[in-house]
Amino acid sequence: MIQLWSNDNAALVLARVILKQEPKSSLQIFLGESAPKGAFLASDIWKEALETSLKKYTRLGVAFDGSNDEEALFVRKAGEKVFPVEHELLSGFSNRRLADTVEFRRLARKYLRPVRNAHCDGILFLSGVLAEETSCKILAKITGTQVETVFVSDFLPKELFMATTKQSIEIFTDQDIERVHEEAERFLHTKLAKGVVVLQKEK
Repeated sequence: MIQLWSNDNAALVLARVILKQEPKSSLQIFLGESAPKGAFLASDIWKEALETSLKKYTRLGVAFDGSNDEEALFVRKAGEKVFPVEHELLSGFSNRRLADTVEFRRLARKYLRPVRNAHCDGILFLSGVLAEETSCKILAKITGTQVETVFVSDFLPKELFMATTKQSIEIFTDQDIERVHEEAERFLHTKLAKGVVVLQKEK
């Protein structure tokens, strides 16, 4: 059983990546403020993603959400090795599946414009939710052919891709169950049975 956690919809985005490769995966997805011990987080692979990308690209940009303290701290620690690209709102748009909008594109162009001026040939997006399929395509188109886009979903460990006898999805949340059920179906691109989303019990 693979466990994924996020306090936004990033866990659903990563679950979609896993299910596309291994449709018969057995997943437990936790959406809320508290992460169960041992659950996989997008931030678990930031270090590997950064180190791998630094070896591949001559000049690497790292895009981070300025409102996310963990992302901001990670980029600060990377220091002069990377070109920091701070953005706001982009993750929020993707989290609500609103990447395919004029507003998202306008903001993305604004925040990503300095990447070309800095002569970056690659840019790593730390936010897991920006790995959502539509967001990926739009961001790649905006950066152009001279700058390759890289997402945390490109570095998921092989241990997360484990096929079982049949697909199993359980979603635990501290939010509104019906709303989460609808969002999960959209992010996972699949119909979910009633009862798949349950209220996470407080410990």
